[in-house]
Amino acid sequence: MYHNYANSPNIYHFYLEYRDDDADDVTDDLGFEPLTMELLRSDKQFVKSVKKQQKDVEVTRKRHAKDRSALQRQHCIVFDKVVAVQEREKTQQAKIVERASKSKR
Repeated sequence: MYHNYANSPNIYHFYLEYRDDDADDVTDDLGFEPLTMELLRSDKQFVKSVKKQQKDVEVTRKRHAKDRSALQRQHCIVFDKVVAVQEREKTQQAKIVERASKSKR
């Protein structure tokens, strides 16, 4: 009854000889239909989950657009401030140069 694995030329062959052949019959008896796209589209839970996913995607897009516009507005405000400061410094430098040129005359 006992098999000597050390002398066996092919252990896999030993497994195939003594495996349970009824295991294959169990999966064949279940009789599931193959899943097709038409079957999934007609399934109520699948349709519900697809609609929920589409709604989530749309909400995410709207939130992203809102965040993007807020960030863009903030960036424009900061950039305008930088430009205003730069212009102010430029005019101040121009006034200093003008005063210096008038005093040398």
